[in-house]
Amino acid sequence: MRKLRKKYFKDDNLKMNLHLYQSTFTNESKVLREAYAISKTKLFSEIILVGIKDKNLLDLEQISKNIKIMRVSSLYQGNNLFIKAMSFLLWNIRIFFIFFNKKISCLSVHSLNCLPLACLLKFISKSKIIYVPHELETERNGLNNTSRKLSRIFENFLIKYVYGTIFISHSYQSWYKNKYYLLNTEVIYNCPLQINYLKSDIFRDKFNLDHKQIIFLYQGILTKGRGIYTLIDTFKTLSDKFCLVFLGYGPLEDYVIKKSLKIKNIFYHPAVKPEVLL
Repeated sequence: MRKLRKKYFKDDNLKMNLHLYQSTFTNESKVLREAYAISKTKLFSEIILVGIKDKNLLDLEQISKNIKIMRVSSLYQGNNLFIKAMSFLLWNIRIFFIFFNKKISCLSVHSLNCLPLACLLKFISKSKIIYVPHELETERNGLNNTSRKLSRIFENFLIKYVYGTIFISHSYQSWYKNKYYLLNTEVIYNCPLQINYLKSDIFRDKFNLDHKQIIFLYQGILTKGRGIYTLIDTFKTLSDKFCLVFLGYGPLEDYVIKKSLKIKNIFYHPAVKPEVLL
């Protein structure tokens, strides 16, 4: 573990803001914008986004003067539920041993899954936790009844150790405040940066569509609970005047690709980086 820590750190006296999230940080525009905004405040010497390892990406990537992405391996890969659980546990253990003796000032936690690790690091480093749920964590899509009940128990217990909470909407803020009687909360909308961009016909050029055809765009994660099955069932009954483009990635990516090859007015485009999305 000493070698692991030396691999990532040269200066033990850095005032550090640590972001924990199960992501490779290639398309996580919200977290990246948050990191850049924090960087402008000059509150921290170093901002580290800690995510999961990807063989096609750097383990340690410096994206600005004081912001870097650290991708940590969980050692095992697989779809088995037990292997997934063990993989997540190993990911947590590795991160704990990398950071347990570092001077962390603030832990930004972007999901309930990472909150137990943050609480453990908080007690050791005497840091503050800022909880930044991207949705209603205990009510999100994909949770079965058992997982939902366990999530509610964990969040109810762990949120007591959170210093402050940031939400993406006032409705989420109200839900959490009523559920857990939170006091120190803020709402920051997840809005894209205002940038100058050129109007383009990327989809029309790529999919050979003319200007009489109307394009409907689905942009985001391709997963259950997002109406993807309904969208496909609807558009396959329409004429090719109405075209549906899926832009994103996720568990239903292969399903969407297969349908796009069979249905003439449905198309798939891989996810793109946040800076070129608009």
